[in-house]
Amino acid sequence: MTEDQMREAMLEDAKAIRKRTQLRDGQSQSLKQNMAVDYHSGGKDAKPETKEIIALANKGVDRETICIRMNFKGYSRRKTLDTLSRHSDKIVRPA
Repeated sequence: MTEDQMREAMLEDAKAIRKRTQLRDGQSQSLKQNMAVDYHSGGKDAKPETKEIIALANKGVDRETICIRMNFKGYSRRKTLDTLSRHSDKIVRPA
């Protein structure tokens, strides 16, 4: 058996093993590696805390109340205010 034939056989074997693993696990695409625990695929906009801050601001809640509420969720005042200023274009004040 030549080196090329050996290489082809190894590739076929690897493909067969991968296919058996996919059938066993039901995994059709590769998993992302080394992702943070709190990773959200939509970026910072997809974080539930950010969505809550924007929703509260759209309801007309003042900054102090939003800061107090988010403080219970582990957000500092500065982090909350930064989020508010970063998403100011999405906030529509009620009339």
